[in-house]
Amino acid sequence: DKYGLDWRIVVAISGVESRFCRIYPAGTYNGWGWKGGPGGAWQEFGSWENGIKHLTARLALGYNRLNDPYIIEPVYCPPCAASGHNWARAVSGFMWQLDQQLEKSKLPQ
Repeated sequence: DKYGLDWRIVVAISGVESRFCRIYPAGTYNGWGWKGGPGGAWQEFGSWENGIKHLTARLALGYNRLNDPYIIEPVYCPPCAASGHNWARAVSGFMWQLDQQLEKSKLPQ
């Protein structure tokens, strides 16, 4: 909310990049595949909270609060943008699944 970013994109990216933070470089707390630029090393965070805060701020500021995986894909995952949009499709799919779960969890009015 602080940055005006759709929280689902942060969660969905972790789904694609690390199976929701289950597979990631040891000791990095980096479940988003976040690197220090093209060809850079994996960003290391001191905790999951630090990673979430860092990634959310950078996504919101660096991508102008864009919540569309197809628009951010060419910068976030250039090889995927050039080869069929697999990354954007997967992120979009997880965002859709999150929406479905939220709808199911609403109490009847």
